[in-house]
Amino acid sequence: MCLVRVNLWRGENPPASLRPPHVRSGWGLGRLLLAALIAGMALPACAREPNREAADDPDTVAIARARWPRFPLLPDGRFPISAWCAPPVLETNDARYEEYAGAGFNVALFALEDPYLEPSNLKRLPVAAGHHVYAILRDRRVDPDESYRPGWQSRVDSVVAAYWSHPNFLAYFLADEPDVSIFSGLGVLNRRFAADDSLHPGYVNLLGCPGPGGAYRGLPFSAYLRRFVRQVQPSFFSIDQYVFRRDGDFPMFCAGMDTARQVSKETSTPFWAILLLTTHGPFRKLTEGELAWQANLALAHGASGIVWFTYWTPNPSEGLGYRDGPIAYDGTRNPSYDFVARLNPAIEALGRELSPLRLVDVFHTGRLPLGGRALPPTSWLQVRRGGDLTLGFFEGRSARYALLVNRDYRAPQQVLVICLGQVERFAPSTRSYHRVPAPGGMVSLALDPGGAALIRVSKQ
Repeated sequence: MCLVRVNLWRGENPPASLRPPHVRSGWGLGRLLLAALIAGMALPACAREPNREAADDPDTVAIARARWPRFPLLPDGRFPISAWCAPPVLETNDARYEEYAGAGFNVALFALEDPYLEPSNLKRLPVAAGHHVYAILRDRRVDPDESYRPGWQSRVDSVVAAYWSHPNFLAYFLADEPDVSIFSGLGVLNRRFAADDSLHPGYVNLLGCPGPGGAYRGLPFSAYLRRFVRQVQPSFFSIDQYVFRRDGDFPMFCAGMDTARQVSKETSTPFWAILLLTTHGPFRKLTEGELAWQANLALAHGASGIVWFTYWTPNPSEGLGYRDGPIAYDGTRNPSYDFVARLNPAIEALGRELSPLRLVDVFHTGRLPLGGRALPPTSWLQVRRGGDLTLGFFEGRSARYALLVNRDYRAPQQVLVICLGQVERFAPSTRSYHRVPAPGGMVSLALDPGGAALIRVSKQ
């Protein structure tokens, strides 16, 4: 979810010396473009088909999905924790990125007011790298509907030439909440990037679950995600699922995450979860328990990365009335900075631990969330005492794992579960397991509001 601006920009023709060996030849001249695509707006019927100028366009051949080393973990092995609105251009300095990394963020996304130009992107890369932060970059030479315009190939090539060699560059941002009508064009665009650069994928963020009976261009949410993956062939995608409204919680969080989980599994395409952090529009100011609730439920459903919306608070004078982000618009800290600074390291540790495991299924106890399924009586783990819980079941080579999430974000829970085998609980602070007492197979677990416990049980 982001603001959209319409600007003019110029694509530059990179010199031959800057062309990486894996970038195809055929650089085109720069030209003025107008960013006319607004999120959710359909293109005219005459623009439905992408422009195909070259016989070797990657939309006509099979292209492997681009992936960085150790994907879906980051190249250095960490679990991705990012946020919309990293420090803006005028605040791109060591102090601000030390502050950003200090809150547990390891991937930077641009600010809403970012100009999306090569000079500002190149300024961000080395500063972020100095604090072990990767960068996902957007460049205005390539717009979401770029493949519908003549000369688009050379502009993609020039963007690749600008960033591919930077060691902390992670991905090319292609679109935010694009309309279904341009999925085909995004697929052409994404394949061109992958053909040019096999190590840095294109990234698209999608809308979250719209609610019962809701659809996007007539597509139910599951069909919407499946069509996107089929037509775009992304290396990964994200959904933004915001549920904490002033007039009451929107009941679709677990349903949205579970749909993303299923599509991710069917298509072998990891997904990231974009979560609410900054107050705006109809969404309320959040507690630390509500932040933990979102992140832990996303992990239980198999999210391969977490993105908070937002870190730096966008201009409060904008129509959505942004406020209360970790860093205020004037650069001062808000209490939510401390919330995420405490939460992010635990989420990163849990995410890294879960990443190599196979997610088997997700069940619930207590009051079932919309679309949720009750924990079956045949499960290897049973809940003997506890209220509203979500359980993500994972499997490794020699052990079973369960991530238990307290769906009460207001109060802690003391949960009693029964399972057979040696039981160990994961401690995010030390990234290690310790054995827990299990007399008669009964295990007691304390869960904070919105909190989680990861247990490992040896296979019998």
